[in-house]
Amino acid sequence: MLTTPAMTCLMLMLVVMMGTASATEHYWDYIVVGAGPSGLQFGYFLQQANRDYVVLERANTSGSFFLKYPRHDTMISINKRNTGKHNKEFNFRHDWNSLISHDESLLLKHYTREFFPHRMAYHKYLNDYQRKLNINVQHDTDISGVRQEYNETLGKEMFIMGDQKGNVYKCKTLIVAT
Repeated sequence: MLTTPAMTCLMLMLVVMMGTASATEHYWDYIVVGAGPSGLQFGYFLQQANRDYVVLERANTSGSFFLKYPRHDTMISINKRNTGKHNKEFNFRHDWNSLISHDESLLLKHYTREFFPHRMAYHKYLNDYQRKLNINVQHDTDISGVRQEYNETLGKEMFIMGDQKGNVYKCKTLIVAT
């Protein structure tokens, strides 16, 4: 018959073993932390360059910052729909909110006519950007414990981090876009 300390030790070992059994290890060449505007833009360029990447986002939606902020509900950056010019490059330089892509339907001017756009229009825009361009975003992944270690196999440093579920993520290049 097991004594109480032995039973406790056995139960702890079981919990540890069960916790690590469900955790998995993932590797990408590039990991982008944060699926806001800069994280999605980075994801787009990595995808266009056919890189092995993932964008990890803590929330269950891209651009979650804009679900709460700015508190006054409007962006302080303008949505200049009309510049008086027909030059696409000139017009894009005066568009302070749209992200770069090959899809001209993904310009904020197609989402709102407001000079100072509402934050929710921008949130919808960011999620459409991610979905339409098929950017590799993994939601509900809260990254912590980032460290750098030397990898003998690769012969160089790599980044290692974990999430709230005990999963481990590794990459050669880490981009923090939070």
